Amino acid sequence: MTTLSDQTTLVTGANRGLGREFVDQFLARGAEKVYAAARDQRSITMHDPV
Repeated sequence: MTTLSDQTTLVTGANRGLGREFVDQFLARGAEKVYAAARDQRSITMHDPV
């Protein structure tokens, strides 16, 4: 599995489907920062683990 430690990522469409899965995977692989974007920010229900 590829690690993303000390990396910054940007995910569009992060509120559901593939976008949400990408956010989960980037966090699981140690990304330093994950920026998540969606048309309606209230639809993003991610928990910031920090």
